[in-house]
Amino acid sequence: MWTARHSGDAYSSLALRFADPQTGELETLKLGVVKFFGAHTAVGIKEHLESRFQEFGLTNSDIASIATDSGANVRQCCIDLAKEKGIDWVPCINHGLHNSSRYAFGLVDEDIEVNEEEDPIFDNGCDEFQLDEEPDEEGAPASA
Repeated sequence: MWTARHSGDAYSSLALRFADPQTGELETLKLGVVKFFGAHTAVGIKEHLESRFQEFGLTNSDIASIATDSGANVRQCCIDLAKEKGIDWVPCINHGLHNSSRYAFGLVDEDIEVNEEEDPIFDNGCDEFQLDEEPDEEGAPASA
């Protein structure tokens, strides 16, 4: 989703990426660009996405994950989709590199706030573990 600078109109695009079951090749099916009407809130974006999914006959089982930028409104939309529909969110690496570069070079005026308890980007699927014995100087269990 983006807003055109010259007109102020908002747009969204939707593309499906999948492995062709016959060839194993990665395919991209571009489903188009449409004007986005409504509030640019997590709820507004979620309703828009659900409408687009329905328009193309996509069900929850058809969607393994969704890749987007990490804007607060989009991130919250994807957190909600993950909780409600089991659709995993994958932050776009290109947006992440762009934003981190801008931040590193001082081109961003705002501080970045992160809620690690709610944000799936920090969930690596690993629970904390306990060692049965004290680690050695290099951090490995002594019996390793």
